Amino acid sequence: MTNPFDTAVPQPAAEYPASQQPYAFGAMGALVMLQSLVVGNLLAALNHAEFSDYLLGNLMNLLPGWLCSLLLGGLAATLLVASHQERHAAVLVNPGKVLLAVAAAIVLTGLLYGALSGFLLAGLYGWLSEHRSLMGLYQPLVFEPLGLLAFALTNLLPLWLGLRLSAQKTCAPAPVGHTAVAALLALCVLLLSLKTVDILIKQVMPGYNAALPLALACLTPLLGAALVFASSWSALPARLQRLRAGQLLLTALAIFVVWMLAQLLVAGLLVIYALADRGSEVFHPVLLLIMGVGLLGLLWPLTLLGLRWIYRAEAAA
Repeated sequence: MTNPFDTAVPQPAAEYPASQQPYAFGAMGALVMLQSLVVGNLLAALNHAEFSDYLLGNLMNLLPGWLCSLLLGGLAATLLVASHQERHAAVLVNPGKVLLAVAAAIVLTGLLYGALSGFLLAGLYGWLSEHRSLMGLYQPLVFEPLGLLAFALTNLLPLWLGLRLSAQKTCAPAPVGHTAVAALLALCVLLLSLKTVDILIKQVMPGYNAALPLALACLTPLLGAALVFASSWSALPARLQRLRAGQLLLTALAIFVVWMLAQLLVAGLLVIYALADRGSEVFHPVLLLIMGVGLLGLLWPLTLLGLRWIYRAEAAA
């Protein structure tokens, strides 16, 4: 029998669990970047009839840059929200509303920045158009930092303000699964690798459209990220007390830099060997394949060394 004097207690609205809030914002960041890419390319195709042919003819050249944008938007939002939760020991009370508000703010800020940057940087664009021979040099030195500045102003700043100004409640940081940590570390390394491939394609091989070499250039970062994930997943304990987003990002950067230095060292030795008129031996496809596999395998011990720096206490527990 039911008690007629019982009063119905309203159930709280469903919301993202505290441990899932960073990933929800990460998905939002990636979707906002995807929306920007789709709308930008669609408008360009509508305004310029030849742009569709350009996209189809240069798809493999553009793919690394597009993937970098999606990864940057998703990873930056995920790590920023996770770092905010751990630093302040608090979670959002209404994460759904904050997420929608931040997404709208990012879109509006992006439109405003696009209008203002076209006006403020008109002189720079005009100067570069007059010195086309310097475009290859100034692209990574000027436009890449400008792109990072634009991302910080239009994406990270609205998200940071949304986190700071929204209602929060005190909550101890929840343990983090080793699968999520391994995936985030691998995706950070993948982002850095794809960005390097994107710059090389645009600066070293502009207009190069051979599908197979470009596909292999994109496949190598994916294989490297898979190795980083496997190494991290096998080495870390099942649950970690904290994510340590900042240290995770620095570790990914260190792994990538050492890996790139190893590749440059091997490439330099190959060039020296070739200049000594013995290049026909070392440039045999089988030997090159073995060297490539060895360089990929180097990511496994590099990842283990990086993880010892971040999660030494958890690994010892």
